[in-house]
Amino acid sequence: MISSTSIIEAELEKILKSKWLRESSQLSGLLAYVVEETLAGREAGLKEYSLGLVVFHRPKDYDPRNDAIVRVQASLLRKRLASYYENEGKDAPVRIEIPRGGYVAEFRRTAVVVEPVVDAPKAVGSVRVGIDGGGGRGCSGIVDLAASAGDPG
Repeated sequence: MISSTSIIEAELEKILKSKWLRESSQLSGLLAYVVEETLAGREAGLKEYSLGLVVFHRPKDYDPRNDAIVRVQASLLRKRLASYYENEGKDAPVRIEIPRGGYVAEFRRTAVVVEPVVDAPKAVGSVRVGIDGGGGRGCSGIVDLAASAGDPG
């Protein structure tokens, strides 16, 4: 989880302007409200009934058992977010997610893994080796088998 609200708010704006949400005022409204309430520390209020009232403008006698709009729209929003992050949001520095089973947003920093690429010589007698001593630290390199065995050539 990350806590930098400016990064999260910038990502929210990108998502809302993306082709995945810009045409849907209901999905945009749901995402914006859930993110804003989560950032404000009001996660406890993110319940199906309250979302029905505030986001989807249902009357006070709204019964979530008989009107599934929040569940249906949240499911669709999760699918759209997945599509966004598979496409134009794939390089986003943070992911905004709404896990199944609730309506509280989660914010995950994405880790861009950059692995150096070393072109190994294609010579006979060399092999690429890698050693991982645990803890995510390791080394790799090229070993000349002939030199290692004491063979001059």
